[in-house]
Amino acid sequence: MPLPFCLDKVNHISLFLRMVYQTMSKLTRRGLMATAGAGVGAAIFPSKQGVADAKSLRDEILELPNLSGHEHWGSINAIGWRESGFIADLKMGVEPEDASLLDILFDPYSGMATHSKGIDRHAEARREGFKALKDWFRKDPYAAWDSVRRILDGLESTGWFSCLNAGFHSLYGVTLQKLFAADSKDSVVELDRKVQDRYSRLMSWYKEACGIMKIQKILRPVQLEFGFERDNPNEREIMAPLLRIDQFCTFYQKPTEAMRFCVEKTGIDPTNADAFREFLAKCFDLADRAGFAGTKQMQAYSRHLDFARPKDSDVLFEPTDDHAKQLIFGNFVMNECAELAAKRGWPHQIHVGTHNLPDSNPMPLQTLFRAFPQVNFVMLHCWPFMKEAAYLAKSFSNAYIDPCWTPVLNLEFFQQSMETYIGYLPDSKVMIGHDSTSVEMAAGSLRHCRTILADVLQKRVDQGRFDHAAALSLARRYFAENARKIYREI
Repeated sequence: MPLPFCLDKVNHISLFLRMVYQTMSKLTRRGLMATAGAGVGAAIFPSKQGVADAKSLRDEILELPNLSGHEHWGSINAIGWRESGFIADLKMGVEPEDASLLDILFDPYSGMATHSKGIDRHAEARREGFKALKDWFRKDPYAAWDSVRRILDGLESTGWFSCLNAGFHSLYGVTLQKLFAADSKDSVVELDRKVQDRYSRLMSWYKEACGIMKIQKILRPVQLEFGFERDNPNEREIMAPLLRIDQFCTFYQKPTEAMRFCVEKTGIDPTNADAFREFLAKCFDLADRAGFAGTKQMQAYSRHLDFARPKDSDVLFEPTDDHAKQLIFGNFVMNECAELAAKRGWPHQIHVGTHNLPDSNPMPLQTLFRAFPQVNFVMLHCWPFMKEAAYLAKSFSNAYIDPCWTPVLNLEFFQQSMETYIGYLPDSKVMIGHDSTSVEMAAGSLRHCRTILADVLQKRVDQGRFDHAAALSLARRYFAENARKIYREI
């Protein structure tokens, strides 16, 4: 072989190898693996997929903003409770004077966990001469914290604990698990001081925490008087209210302070169908003017979800012990509220599953969905009825799902929800809220939701079901865009 030809070939090979090296150095590991089965040529010329993956899907999803359509921030003992519910649902911008780490830990959801263990969390405190665990903690935080550790022993694996643990890590830089170490008591006292300080200026803390977690806005179900009673109006900068309708449904059975406010504000104490319609219409007008964005009910916790519309003549407008009559009155109120929501373009949230099984199965809601096609119905939670909820969301253009609270129940429930909905429903049908009692819990729930959704989507990308761009688009919709559309660009 002539020498010039050999040299020329060597030069070409050298040039080719330099091209391979330069190109391979630009590929991410995931991009290289994706092209490994396609031959050398495919690896030399990286696909758009390889370039897109330069930043991992998980990293991008962790940075996505969230608009949470269902929260209960402020539902803690430090803010307080009245007969109509937590004061945070009755008055805007309430800020407690003496919030504690224990107020966040032992929120209303903690009761389900401690009840399962058969524990009275105040028992040891009472034996020590204190009325409640928090009183003991204020007097002797070290001894009281030992009691807290005993109470929470065996609950670290629950979704409730996992969300709080991740939330404290995200917002305070410390995990609850670290605080359970034997030498952690000084850290507990320091964290308690931070909680007390931040909750004393709660509205500014909400804004700060939302900035850290990229939470754009939240919606909270509240009573009508929330729109008129206020301590700090700045709460509206991060939240929009939803009108609770449950107490309308038990108007005669359980008279409450919230309903007395409505009677006084409207000037109507209804005693028949026409008067009740006028009463509701005026309440909705007041809510509309106060900036409410929709309605919400939690009756699935106490009844079935068949809201067949009754005749006026079948409805009893007075107290009764007849359960069937109570249900008929609730049906009347639900249908009238749906009419009023339809006129305003308001969505309606309704609890599904989690309690009162099997009566909280959503399948009977078909009657309501058909009767009010103008109303977008958002089914909340949905465990263990994820498939039934998905069927309804698939079958009705006005049915949507928010699996909020499922991470607090069990992180696996949220993952099961994502596995059920993705691939079966259009990307526009699901939104991710948190149903948390505190911003700390919401922060932890959001952190887990982001990582779980990222893993579920990455698995599908790796399987070739859709690409990186489609996965990221779905995540954007789930975390913010769908809620913004349903709740009218709040």
